[in-house]
Amino acid sequence: LFAAVPSLARDAHCVALGDRIRQFMFRAPEGMGTERGGERAAAGLEVSLYEPAPADAELETFDALTPSTTLRSAGFGLDFDALANIDSFGLRFEGMLAIERPGRYAFATTSDDGSRLYIDGRCVVDNDGPHSEATASGEVDLLAGAHRIAVTFFEAGGAESLAVSWRAPGAAEFEPLPAAALTSDHGFALRVAAIGAMARLAGRDDEKLSAAMRLVGEGAFLEPAAKLLASVDLERASPSWIRRAFGALLAHVEGLSPERRTLPAVAAALDAGRGLARTFDEGERAAALAQLDELGGTTILIRTLRHEMRYDLGEFSVEAGKPVAIVFQNNDVMPHNLVVTVPGAMARVGAAAELLASGAGYVPRTDDVLWYTRLLLPGESERIAFVAPEVPGDHPYVCTYPGHWRVMNGVMHVVAQLDAEARLAQQTAAESNAEVEPARAFVRDWTLDDLVPLLTDGWDAGRSLERGAAMFDAAGCIKCHTVEGEGAIGGPELTAIREKYRDVELLRHVLEPSLDVADEYKFYIWEVDDGPDVIGRVLADAGDTLRILPTLLEPDKVVTLDKRTIVERFDTRLSPMPTGLLVTLTAEEILDLLGFLQSTKD
Repeated sequence: LFAAVPSLARDAHCVALGDRIRQFMFRAPEGMGTERGGERAAAGLEVSLYEPAPADAELETFDALTPSTTLRSAGFGLDFDALANIDSFGLRFEGMLAIERPGRYAFATTSDDGSRLYIDGRCVVDNDGPHSEATASGEVDLLAGAHRIAVTFFEAGGAESLAVSWRAPGAAEFEPLPAAALTSDHGFALRVAAIGAMARLAGRDDEKLSAAMRLVGEGAFLEPAAKLLASVDLERASPSWIRRAFGALLAHVEGLSPERRTLPAVAAALDAGRGLARTFDEGERAAALAQLDELGGTTILIRTLRHEMRYDLGEFSVEAGKPVAIVFQNNDVMPHNLVVTVPGAMARVGAAAELLASGAGYVPRTDDVLWYTRLLLPGESERIAFVAPEVPGDHPYVCTYPGHWRVMNGVMHVVAQLDAEARLAQQTAAESNAEVEPARAFVRDWTLDDLVPLLTDGWDAGRSLERGAAMFDAAGCIKCHTVEGEGAIGGPELTAIREKYRDVELLRHVLEPSLDVADEYKFYIWEVDDGPDVIGRVLADAGDTLRILPTLLEPDKVVTLDKRTIVERFDTRLSPMPTGLLVTLTAEEILDLLGFLQSTKD
């Protein structure tokens, strides 16, 4: 019934339909309860079965489908009699996860084929796609209390498996998610659906404001209440109801701790409150908006600059002890993350990340790391939220994907007070699920084992050198290298590379650039006694000073270092060339690129 509301919104029975929907907004029918409001929750999870397999494991894909049946399960797995004779299917597990201790939790899915795990509507684990058994993980900060959890899975044929595990704060290893922490919350889901249906109904604006006030007070329904507020036609609503709804929302958020004010649901409520405040008279409007901004803290949108291995924002300021949200969007052709460190720790964290395996997400488990996103593929985005440190200071943020940290970094300035004008100047209206258009779509995190079988005898015959040259540009190689005089001069000239490496060895050095680093391109870290560490390659030794190039991307930006200030020098033993350059190229495009690099110009 609720799903049909959009098609009935202008029907003659719309008023009667609204009355029916409203009764489900505030109390679920007997037997469909939850612990909220004195009702009860059912142990285990609700599982929906879909036939045949969906195209992928995205929650939005499942939302558009109708399940063939619903099941119940104590946990996550494939032990269902209903699957005995089915080769192509999808499953959607839904329930509530009880968190007793706040902190950063890691979750993992192991599946054949694809799976995803969502917490409170946010994708935490992306193990999607048709593949043999593989494990993927992700992390999220959770407050104590109940959180919505959903796991989606599809099996397209052949072998099948699904397992879900977690690592609680302070734990060393992953372990199965305990069934005791999982419950089904039918009543909560029904009420959310009813609130969403009311939001899609035309009219009833004062009634929506009244209902939202009541729902905001319940706390658990803050996010659907915000959506209900956003659906109100404020030009038709009564000013008195608008003011009352604004007051209820403001009072609720004021009563939350700074930690809870970083939650996405609170951000959505504050945004809805801004819509209400904009209907006030000019003087009152400014004061109301300032109140909301003060409660919400600072929201910052950071994107990647395509082909430049840089963030588009080099620095920003936040107020000590106040909520902060960073929305990071990756629209580059390489994977990137965003890691916030303690002051002065950027080089330590970056160097430690270089030594990690990809399964760790290239984020070192160290006290130097404060907050971080997962490793985002091209086109993905993520929101991290936290309370700024109480002590003012400069906190670096950096991409710790191998080879990136020396160039891709910035500074979060924690200041004692951030005035309203400064906050407004840098405040970015950004949704946590903002769409990103990458320069190229992610294809695969290619390994040597993936590509070596393609390099059979005569593999380079008939390759498209024109497309290979285009891939030299698309992968970002041209930003640092030249071939036959075309490109940039920051890195080695590659025209003669064909004389040193060919076939498998050439591929190996593209995928693993730190295998062999020429002395003149080695990167060092200098600890100095009068400032931050200096990072780069030595261009010239001029007696008392060194001329240093911090990044190959900017060959004109040279730093002069006084040798008398040097405390110690460290050899990074790593190439300044980043890994991950080929993740948006197809296998055929990679072969064309290799053919271009080892070809002889006519």
